[in-house]
Amino acid sequence: MGLFKNATFPNGPINKMKDVFEDEHVKTIELVKELPHPDAGTLKVVGPPTLYSEGGNSVRIAPPTLGQHTKDILSNFLGYHDRKIDGLFDSKVVR
Repeated sequence: MGLFKNATFPNGPINKMKDVFEDEHVKTIELVKELPHPDAGTLKVVGPPTLYSEGGNSVRIAPPTLGQHTKDILSNFLGYHDRKIDGLFDSKVVR
């Protein structure tokens, strides 16, 4: 920090992860949320750093499990039919 003391650009320390989550500001804005997860129990997740009066910018659900949305994506976004999707699962191309 001494090297950049009189710098003309913004700068600051590089924190260790432990220091980041123990920071008073991070605690005050409640950046870390605890959410229930169907397989892992309660998870701590990082929410958005900014909140708006309108718009609902918040953490709502825990991360999906591995493969939780695979069929939905293959079907609804890629237009694959059930037989093709089943073939991908059977040949272990997807999980």
